[in-house]
Amino acid sequence: MAIDFEKAGKSIQDIVIDTDAGPLFAGRLCVVNNGPGSRVLVVAGIHGDEYEAQLALHRLVARLDADSVRGRLIVVPEANFPASANGTRCAPSDGANMNRTFPGDRAGTPTERLAAFLFHDVLPEADLLIDVHSGGPGYKGEAIAFAFHGPACRVPEAEVVRMMEAFSLPYITWQDGIASTFVGAAAAAGTAAIELEGAGTTLIEEGNVDVFADALLRGLVHFGVLAGDPPAGGTVSRHLDVRPENMFEADVPGLLEHRVRMGQRVETGDLVAVIHPFGGFDGPPHRVEARAPGIVISQRSLLRVASGDCLGNTGTPR
Repeated sequence: MAIDFEKAGKSIQDIVIDTDAGPLFAGRLCVVNNGPGSRVLVVAGIHGDEYEAQLALHRLVARLDADSVRGRLIVVPEANFPASANGTRCAPSDGANMNRTFPGDRAGTPTERLAAFLFHDVLPEADLLIDVHSGGPGYKGEAIAFAFHGPACRVPEAEVVRMMEAFSLPYITWQDGIASTFVGAAAAAGTAAIELEGAGTTLIEEGNVDVFADALLRGLVHFGVLAGDPPAGGTVSRHLDVRPENMFEADVPGLLEHRVRMGQRVETGDLVAVIHPFGGFDGPPHRVEARAPGIVISQRSLLRVASGDCLGNTGTPR
């Protein structure tokens, strides 16, 4: 089923993907057109169990009308609807991590076909992509924005940075991209892309949806695609570098015990966590030390860990 991206006003349209097992209902998207202007695509739910981001986009859809938009705004609250409806990170049909499948494959698995629809059919209708994630049940994170840009992108890099600052989240991070993510593939194809991250755990804590919803309104008003006054609040974002040495990883399986708090400043060599090995609780726990100075911006929420699991990370102030 084709999406009518030119339809005037506000429309809610079904996403239906053809698969080998027949048509697959893959959620809905909202398209709002109101004359010439900026064109922005906002998505959430690429990982199905990251619900704060999805709820923030549902809130955005509810407040939109044609008069509030200047140009075109496309919102996909549950970009991986089969996973969202199943309460899992990945869709039950194939177990594929959608954010490692872009630009997708129209003849592939259901997840690859859905990624191909987002990349080939939806993304070209926008000049800027905003992909909103949250920590899911496995991680809890500070609210951050980061972006990817290429020489063919229609939105200048300086404007992308100004928009990240307009979100007024606590942190803007600078990190290497992954080509098979939506933001990485979009930038390589000529569409500037911003990703928002934060919150997480198995509960939606008070205010976490507000953080994303308010940040999006501030950014969209700044970019000119949304009319009105941006929400008050927010903060002046701190710029952080996030490199491989900022990551904490488990060297042994066991039970995780964090020894630092979110937002805490650590130095190289500081103890950030310990792992109590299974079957070895009578001995000393395994130490996990910071490999770089920085501010703790993400921590694993699950108690059990396996070797190689990411336990969290810091960002080093610029």
